[in-house]
Amino acid sequence: MITGLLKKSLTKLKTKMSTSACITVLGTDGIYRSVYNHSDGYPDWLFNQLRTYFNSQELADWIVNHGDVSFLNQPVGLAIWDKNYDSPYKGEETDDKNASRFYCNRPGEEWNNIKAHEHASMEDVYMKYLGEYFDDYHYFWDGSKWRIVKVNHVDPLKVICNEKES
Repeated sequence: MITGLLKKSLTKLKTKMSTSACITVLGTDGIYRSVYNHSDGYPDWLFNQLRTYFNSQELADWIVNHGDVSFLNQPVGLAIWDKNYDSPYKGEETDDKNASRFYCNRPGEEWNNIKAHEHASMEDVYMKYLGEYFDDYHYFWDGSKWRIVKVNHVDPLKVICNEKES
């Protein structure tokens, strides 16, 4: 018999249009902050971007300080969603084609719905995202380097099936 969680995850796998991911940053205060990444979460793209352009505590914090991510590219500013929208992030918005796209400056988004979730441990992160998003990949900044954890869709209770360091 298929459990509810496994059935839900298999249904999502069939209908998924992009590779989502969870990005978690261990802050200098010991708090883990996690955001949802909607597009291109596969390692060849996102892990490479994190290691290349966000390889410091300051830049890792920059990601989670802006909340959920639509598409992570480079830390050159926030891509503009709507030029007519009076974004609270106007000073950080740019037309640069290398800019990252976050939901914080998209019209109609409520900060409480897209801000980083705070956790006391990585186990708390897994429990939150396993139940809510069941993303394919989790990327985490451990304070000195990026790591990747592949989620095991066959056995959801085996959260870590592959870990590699940057």
